[in-house]
Amino acid sequence: EKIGEVVALIPDRALTLAFVDPEALHVRFETLETLTNNRRVDLLVLFADRMDIVRNVASYAEQEESKLDLFMGKNCNWRAEWNALPKQSAQHVCNLFNELYQQQLCERLGYQVFADKVVGSHKSRLYRLIYASKSPTGKDFWEKIIKVDSAGQQGLAGF
Repeated sequence: EKIGEVVALIPDRALTLAFVDPEALHVRFETLETLTNNRRVDLLVLFADRMDIVRNVASYAEQEESKLDLFMGKNCNWRAEWNALPKQSAQHVCNLFNELYQQQLCERLGYQVFADKVVGSHKSRLYRLIYASKSPTGKDFWEKIIKVDSAGQQGLAGF
């Protein structure tokens, strides 16, 4: 609702990192379009694949314009892709939606570089952080952030 006001406050040539931290899937892809249109905005998105998508994908598939449709964006053919999965295990569903989301960011918003970090343990995985940048330099920043530094601080590597 407020994205237009937020975008108006960002200087035109600013290099920006937007941390998109929705509760479950409560951010529309069109919000990201508005935020990133003609701007240098790197994204760090909390992607609720285990917390929401895996648990609710069958229910979303039955709905006309579900929360998942709004999150994934227009022209994302996720239902066909999900139905075509030979094995609909949690891991396969997570991988599929991660790939589809990154594809949407690439094709619709011009993002070129992606990285992700699974948060939680193998047994109790919670969600994924997806990093996206329109510049190859962004990947360098991401790789530096997730490394352990010389003082033993672990950045995102400790998750």
